[in-house]
Amino acid sequence: MPACHIALILPRIKAFLIYLRLIFFALLLYPSCAFGQQSDSVITLQEIIVSDSRLPVDSELASGRVTSIPSSEFSQSSSLLSDLLNRQVGISIRAYGPAGLASASMRGGTSSRIAILYDGVELVNPQLGEFDLSLFDLQGAEAVQIVHGSASAYLGGSAASGAINIIPQSQGKTSAYTGYSMGSFNTRIFRLGGLAESNYGQIRVTGSRYSTAGDFPFRDDTIFPVATVRRNDASRTSNEISVHVSPAVTSSTLGIRLNRSQRGLPGSVGSASSGEEQLDRQFHAWISHLQRLGSATLVSNGSYQRYGIRYMNPGLGLDDNGISRALTLDQEVSIRRNTVSLRAGHSLRSLRADHPSLISTDVELSAAVFGDASMTMGRTTVNAVMRTDYYSLSDDDTWVIINPRVGTNILLNRAAKVRLKASAGRSANVPTFNDRFWLGVGTVGNPALRPEEGWTFDMGLLRSKERFRSEISLFRSNVRNQIEWRPNSNGIWSPANIGRVRSVGLEASVQTDTNLGPLPVAMRANYSFVEAVDKTNPGTATFNNQLRYVPRHDGALTLFISRNTARVSIAGNIQSKRYVTADQNIELPAYGTVDVEAQNVFKFGSNTLLLSAAVKNVLNSRYTLIQGYPMPLRNYSIGLRYTLQRQ
Repeated sequence: MPACHIALILPRIKAFLIYLRLIFFALLLYPSCAFGQQSDSVITLQEIIVSDSRLPVDSELASGRVTSIPSSEFSQSSSLLSDLLNRQVGISIRAYGPAGLASASMRGGTSSRIAILYDGVELVNPQLGEFDLSLFDLQGAEAVQIVHGSASAYLGGSAASGAINIIPQSQGKTSAYTGYSMGSFNTRIFRLGGLAESNYGQIRVTGSRYSTAGDFPFRDDTIFPVATVRRNDASRTSNEISVHVSPAVTSSTLGIRLNRSQRGLPGSVGSASSGEEQLDRQFHAWISHLQRLGSATLVSNGSYQRYGIRYMNPGLGLDDNGISRALTLDQEVSIRRNTVSLRAGHSLRSLRADHPSLISTDVELSAAVFGDASMTMGRTTVNAVMRTDYYSLSDDDTWVIINPRVGTNILLNRAAKVRLKASAGRSANVPTFNDRFWLGVGTVGNPALRPEEGWTFDMGLLRSKERFRSEISLFRSNVRNQIEWRPNSNGIWSPANIGRVRSVGLEASVQTDTNLGPLPVAMRANYSFVEAVDKTNPGTATFNNQLRYVPRHDGALTLFISRNTARVSIAGNIQSKRYVTADQNIELPAYGTVDVEAQNVFKFGSNTLLLSAAVKNVLNSRYTLIQGYPMPLRNYSIGLRYTLQRQ
């Protein structure tokens, strides 16, 4: 390493080490105080469930809305994470076509304000600040849990609008499976996996290969006369594998996930194809260890992530290869005594990004201390969370961000199981490497950007009794220093802290399991209203306007109808118009889609064969999620999955 480079980073390392000393000193004090108070009395209390990722995963006892989607509700024909989230309350998917980048928006926030985790491990690319939801196959997942609203007090500056945690399967008998499906546009999906248990521990492996030509027909309104043409140069091939190992001799779990995806980038409708391609490579490795310390539990986690994105554009003579890395180490200690649950911990993280279009090789070091406390008093549970993040940046700048959160959960009616939820907390969103240091054609980053910050407030009612569950939530958030990319007078796009955004809205959901004669029927209905408006400059053309691509109304209805070993699912989704431009001069019309899937399970002793068939977009709706990138019309798929299971 050059001596000049060492001289530049040495002061940052020294400051970072001083902060780490403060962190460890605080941690040494906390457990000694917590463990010092012992009591012989035993009181039965409501369970306060916490996960290794520090998220409030219990939907009933949490002080805000938490949605849990079990694997039984995953689609067999379309198991991509983006497709599942598109049917959930309060989540709007933005996709550049069926094989293109897919990101999410929650409560008016951008994708960089949502934390995506797998087994508690952060998946978001630190350079881009987002994760492509179309590059995650849900096979092998046990559930997907969604925290609605700010989770900054739990996860820091990447969860200002919410968090999505994918939970892998952890239980089951020794088994193996293989599956294959085929469908329209020459789509092929091959899957295999298995779980092996023995006295030495457990190992679980899943793998998949997805390919599609992407050449679907659509109506091109940019040509005269208007005609139906085929979408070309939108092919995609993805390979994914994940491995989980849990040795019996230790309370540890090791995990590895790899994904390699190559796809064409056809450009928007009306533009000539230049043969653009993108190659995505993702590697995640992590280890988690649990240790009992008397009445306390210590969880230690470590993870390493490597993201590679290669962009090729023969027309412009570009072949850029970007690499970003993330190394995270964290620990947390928790204890439950009587009606009180306490937890504290620390997290250390190093981020690095190398890309030809970044000003330099950028490094970001961060450290955090966090703690939360929950207390149950009769029917009321109160919790308080505090997280402090320290960032040391590559340009010698430093940030200290404090995110507190308080909430309550009150059982209003024990017989009807009606609960009141309320919370208030601070949200924060840290600029990405691209926001601060990008230098491309017609675009330039802004190293002077400050983190977004604001406050969010939630209140809701939950009724959960037997086979019926309903929840309604009201929320409001005020964001300052919003980061927005806008063109200057020379047409150069650059980000700036110029925005103030107010988001208010409502989220409602109903779940019921009943019988329609001899047929068991499960219904899942969701609706959300979001008014996310620009409050930056009164008198301008954008003041009080809805944010770009944020629908005011979004709804979904899913029915599962069963008969013995057969099941039919009908999923409908509607979305109101969305504005393409901040001045609302261009908009995308409202749309509605319906998907139908049928499946049947044939049993051969302990083995099973699952056959499925699906029709997506039954109504043949013409719609786009991002302007210029149409979605397919009616399309079909069939598949099978054979599972061998040891008796």
